[in-house]
Amino acid sequence: MKDFLRIGEVSSLCNISIKTLRFYEEKGLIKPIEVDQFTGYRHYDEQNVKEIYKIQFLKDAGFSLDEIKNFDENSLSDKVKSLKKDIKKFKEKISLISSYSKIKGDIEMKPFINDENVIGKWKYECSCNSKEDYNKGEKIKEDIDLSDICFLPEGEGYWVFDRWTKGELYSYNGIFYTYEIEGDLMFLTCYGLEHKKEICLVYKRVDNKKHKIEDLKRVDDLKLPIEKDEKVVGFWSTYDYIPYKKKNSYDGQKYCKGNQYVTSIIFTPDNQCLMQATDKINSLKYTKGKLLDQDSCVAMDYEIKVFDGEEYLILDWKSGDYTYTGRINGCYVFKRA
Repeated sequence: MKDFLRIGEVSSLCNISIKTLRFYEEKGLIKPIEVDQFTGYRHYDEQNVKEIYKIQFLKDAGFSLDEIKNFDENSLSDKVKSLKKDIKKFKEKISLISSYSKIKGDIEMKPFINDENVIGKWKYECSCNSKEDYNKGEKIKEDIDLSDICFLPEGEGYWVFDRWTKGELYSYNGIFYTYEIEGDLMFLTCYGLEHKKEICLVYKRVDNKKHKIEDLKRVDDLKLPIEKDEKVVGFWSTYDYIPYKKKNSYDGQKYCKGNQYVTSIIFTPDNQCLMQATDKINSLKYTKGKLLDQDSCVAMDYEIKVFDGEEYLILDWKSGDYTYTGRINGCYVFKRA
């Protein structure tokens, strides 16, 4: 970076409008390194640019401009406490709204009708185009994510499933299924968007127990000694999301071009962490090499790598797929901000 930048250059570099930069200056958040007394042109240096990135990062993390102006080492801890209260309130509201919801996209969800015969665990056996094809021995190969599923009592949902009623199963993403049971086999027909029939999944009964969600969850050991890690402390912005199998061969070249669910992450010196997602902010802890999510009961490995002089943090992403199937699908890649 050259010694000084004009306001237009800073605007382009930081992807922020000139109007917003002037507003930040009026609020006392930034101060140009120099203002030409004759032309009024503002000049900015590298430290100004870092300050602007910090403002944008903290805004994404939920801080107001007044909070950013008075930001100190206690601000993160105070924000974590405040956000935890907000998260609890939001969860209560979501639960209340969900209890009244009977429409999922353009799919009308039927009232709950119990079916004792479907309750319990089921293991994936194969895929086919229909039950008739299965009976003919005509199976197809399918890379299936729903290898093991469970129907909980009272139509309760879990993982990717919103709820079920007799003969039907609803997911959160607008896909729904009809099921038919013959002996110890279940034929689960998947209907995608616009109600188009896609495939028939065949499952074999494992048990008919009335499981609870807690019975199905994979829980990592979170009682780990807390060890400092000065190298990870700071602000990190999401750079990429890569398949887990590419983790060891990743070289910093961008793999995924779309927007990501997790947008940024902050590590504080006191082993606290704030993770900003598109719909919420999570408060986590960390120890050297592992990010600890108390709510999801998972410990996610992280490591720092350097490519072309830039620091990248690679985090194993343990989503609901890991919690309910043990599968790690991918890794988030963060770049030091």
